[in-house]
Amino acid sequence: YSDANGDEQGIVLGASGTVKMSNGPAAAPSYQAIPASGPSIYDRVTAQTEVVNTAVETAIYTKTITGNALSTNKTLRLTLVGDYLNNSGAGDSIKWRFKYGATTVVGAWDGNHANHTARRAWKMVFELSNRGATNSQLGAWFGFMSQPATPTYGTGFGESGDPVGNSLAYFAGIYGTAAVDSTVNQDLVVTVELVTAAATISLRIQYALLELL
Repeated sequence: YSDANGDEQGIVLGASGTVKMSNGPAAAPSYQAIPASGPSIYDRVTAQTEVVNTAVETAIYTKTITGNALSTNKTLRLTLVGDYLNNSGAGDSIKWRFKYGATTVVGAWDGNHANHTARRAWKMVFELSNRGATNSQLGAWFGFMSQPATPTYGTGFGESGDPVGNSLAYFAGIYGTAAVDSTVNQDLVVTVELVTAAATISLRIQYALLELL
């Protein structure tokens, strides 16, 4: 519609579902994107990445976070899904590191997984929040590692445990802090470090989803 000044006012649907607001003369209105106020998908990765036959710390996920994306109170939530094989003949562990800029916000060893011919399914969630300032972050991580077997009480990949509590899966949780300047671009990086380098020890990431909340 046209307002009292003859300027065109309204909203339109732009490319990729972007909602835009018009403003300006009816003959030549200008359009500006309306900022999203709710959760949004910041990144999505569907290509498989594998870390195998190495004991060197290796990045499995990297995304550059634009300066000011976290404002002073927003949160990034990263969900990673994958699988893990240890068929080396002995137990092995994984060290996970979640980094923002040059700071390792959270780093933790993930159990001592026994030898098995089947892969384990895993899911990791990492949240990074600015807490009242652009250079004050809190990061929290928790993860799940299944048992290395075909599900007995369902379908899918990896055994999570039976209804009476046998064959329990692995859970972990930890948080840390950082003081990184989020007003400039910073990389969000996840790395893994396998204790033993062997062709029979493999960690794969199958899917990653990064949300801005």
